[in-house]
Amino acid sequence: MLAKKIDKMNQKKQYIQDCLDCHLVCQETALYLHAEGSQAAANHVRLLLDCAAICQASADFMASDSDLQGRFCAACAEICPQCAQECEHFEGNVQMKACANACRRCGESCRQMAIKPAVCTLAHSAFQQGRYNGKALSSLITSLKETI
Repeated sequence: MLAKKIDKMNQKKQYIQDCLDCHLVCQETALYLHAEGSQAAANHVRLLLDCAAICQASADFMASDSDLQGRFCAACAEICPQCAQECEHFEGNVQMKACANACRRCGESCRQMAIKPAVCTLAHSAFQQGRYNGKALSSLITSLKETI
């Protein structure tokens, strides 16, 4: 049981690091594109800055173990793949490839973090609708936390 708890803590640390890495790479890539001065890049720069911001916020909320971390991670899991896809349009560009890779890693990490609170919210909703009593709900949530 202790080993499983340590594994989960290490996994969460990795998710936080993935967000911090993505934050940094997105900022660097936004500066890189801005320096190019391309008008077509303006929307991409905004997406990169949005991605950097949500990655930093997600890392902060995970680090503080906030009850809202799942919501921030869900937004991050939505934005990161979009950013990665835009970066992939620049084939052969090392900076853009690094950014796409960081965004994909972060998006997947945040997707994993967003799943757990969502499942617990569904279980709570089932309880409120009378589909589970207190003891059954507690058992359900405990088993869900162990499997996620």
